[in-house]
Amino acid sequence: MKIGLFTSSLGHLARIAGSTLFTMKSLITSLVIEVIGLITFSPRRRL
Repeated sequence: MKIGLFTSSLGHLARIAGSTLFTMKSLITSLVIEVIGLITFSPRRRL
């Protein structure tokens, strides 16, 4: 019983970590795209 609970909680944690990683990755990707866009489209304003 305890082992089952442990594995289920581990799976739950893994799922949470996976979703968090996914959201973080998408956020970072969008940020990088935005920064690249800013640098390429308005280099004079940045410098």
